[in-house]
Amino acid sequence: MNEIQTDDLQCYTLAEAAEKLQVSNSTLLRFINEGKIRAFKSGHGWRISRAALNDYIAAQESKARKK
Repeated sequence: MNEIQTDDLQCYTLAEAAEKLQVSNSTLLRFINEGKIRAFKSGHGWRISRAALNDYIAAQESKARKK
């Protein structure tokens, strides 16, 4: 079974994650809907884990290196 790291438990709201990625909320929602970033609904809004954000960034860096 996978152990969850304490740092990975931190979650961001849609607005917080969009700010960290320097994209608009609508762009981040599109990424979520396209499956580019893992997210989940909690209460009235989306939440993105630190791990999911890091995975997305790593994938983008990897893509950039291949060009």
